[in-house]
Amino acid sequence: MPAAWIRKRAVSRLLCVVLIIACPALHARGQSVEYKVKAAYIYNFIKFTFWPEHGSANKHAPLLVCILGDDPFGETLAPLENRVINGRRPKLLYFDKPDAQLNDCNLVFIAENNPAKNTAILLHAVSRHGLLSVGEAEHFTDNGGMIGFVIHKRHVAVQFNEAAAQAAGLVFDPRLVKLGQFTNNNNNQH
Repeated sequence: MPAAWIRKRAVSRLLCVVLIIACPALHARGQSVEYKVKAAYIYNFIKFTFWPEHGSANKHAPLLVCILGDDPFGETLAPLENRVINGRRPKLLYFDKPDAQLNDCNLVFIAENNPAKNTAILLHAVSRHGLLSVGEAEHFTDNGGMIGFVIHKRHVAVQFNEAAAQAAGLVFDPRLVKLGQFTNNNNNQH
């Protein structure tokens, strides 16, 4: 086996252990294992994404995590609001449909059953500088999303569209990007 594959596998396993220890949401009862894993990933997306500075006044403002569409997480994400990540406390907001208030979000999770029929159009509508888009629709990163969840061999995996993130002024920590696959589609960048 190639050494790079073994390292990637070891880093993935290490992250899983860290996720289980670091995110008490994983112990919530009655929640889907899939969404417990996705919640842990979202914690790490926040921790290992560098947002552009918007002046010192916003350095300690809440980091707004918005859920668009039916909330598949239940109470699994709620413990995020009790943490301080990189000096900021996440605050969860929920939206049934795209709304002007989404412009205040730092991270938007676009649920698979979101109200938009076309993910690419929705992504264009919510794209702006400093907004991290995370979703679970098929071809999410191909359509301009930054981080897409995919199910691969019955496991949650992630795909990154680093070009879309860079266009929004976001930078992924190298420790994060080692865990996923990359989409190299620059045609749909915003």
